Amino acid sequence: MQNTENLNVDIGTQLNSTLVQCFLSGVYMVIYGGTLYFYLSKKQQSKAHRAVLAAITALYAFSLINLVVQWTGSNSTVVYSSGTRVSLSQASLNIPQRIRLMIGTTLAVSILISDVLLIWRCYSIWGNSLKVAMIPLVLLAIEIVIAIASTVIVCLHPKITDAPADSKIDYVAATGLLFSLCTNLYTTSLIGYRIYTTTRDISISHNRGRYMRIFFVLVETSAMYIFVLVVVAICQFVPQVSEQTYPLVGLNAYATVAQSILGLIPTAMVLRLVLTGICTAS
Repeated sequence: MQNTENLNVDIGTQLNSTLVQCFLSGVYMVIYGGTLYFYLSKKQQSKAHRAVLAAITALYAFSLINLVVQWTGSNSTVVYSSGTRVSLSQASLNIPQRIRLMIGTTLAVSILISDVLLIWRCYSIWGNSLKVAMIPLVLLAIEIVIAIASTVIVCLHPKITDAPADSKIDYVAATGLLFSLCTNLYTTSLIGYRIYTTTRDISISHNRGRYMRIFFVLVETSAMYIFVLVVVAICQFVPQVSEQTYPLVGLNAYATVAQSILGLIPTAMVLRLVLTGICTAS
């Protein structure tokens, strides 16, 4: 039987995390709308520009789908399972299989799209060198395999009724996040090294500054992206079933909310590059 404090954590997390996700989705909508406007206002539209636009649009669409699913699940929990505080708390933790599948799929696909976008930038800045992009592509392939494995595990457990099953799902998802972390660290390092080695002999400070702005934008956005991945992965690796780690249930929920809008970070990066007059396809 859960004590009163744990009940408050469960119910408060269910409500507040949904509200936070709605707020962040509003911020995401403004940034995506601004990016779309400035991007489409450019006179020259190459295939690379259209590919970037398609990627950030897909990221926003998956984030919106995730919000609708989360909101529907919260509404169902409150309306149909709120007979008592105990039943409401249990319903907030026992998420239906279809909801878990949709949330897990949208999050996994969003992360994969973000990683593909970053790998494509690395591939382009290294002169379309497949050899340089080989390791990031291998890491991406591993991410895809882990995402498929996570989906299969969720399908094999229609209802999460015990801690081992829940931990297995969390561990597999966290492993995928760690590989995404490695992909981002390695690919960002390749991009930074390429910019440094290419511009270190440029004598005109204006031209060098232009490339350094690209570098700083990539590093800053990658740092934010990596930070969210680390927090979510830690929360999923730490057991949530003991009294000592139970407060992390709330942190895990909020970290998952942040993960659901991860597409905001690469979208903001594209917007920053467009506003500074830098061609993102180069």
